[in-house]
Amino acid sequence: MTKAKQVFQGVAIGFQPLYFLMLLMYYDQLLTEENALAIALDIGICILGIVFMFMQLMMFRLVGDVERKKQLRSYFLVGLAIWFMLEVVLSYWWCFVTGHDPLIEHTPFVLLFLGFNYAQYRCLKKLDVI
Repeated sequence: MTKAKQVFQGVAIGFQPLYFLMLLMYYDQLLTEENALAIALDIGICILGIVFMFMQLMMFRLVGDVERKKQLRSYFLVGLAIWFMLEVVLSYWWCFVTGHDPLIEHTPFVLLFLGFNYAQYRCLKKLDVI
């Protein structure tokens, strides 16, 4: 197993507990939320978070399979779009709607996950997927 594959799989597994904790936070907010828009955002964030976690597991399984490079590339690019919608659009919008400070409360998560996404991108580049 190549180092790039190991790093990619490690990042894919690393996403799971962090996203699970994030989903728990938004679910907890959903239970106490009174604003209808914030409730809709919480639900959207939870749904996209589950989809993103599932996609990471699918990519974990596909990485290193020479015959499925196109499928892995597609999953990665769709995963980036979902991640952007989830972390940047919906989560920042949620911060503004609920009155939370997005720079203090959400930007560290975005930076952490940007690092994860970049690590996966570099690994896929080394594996000639991208």
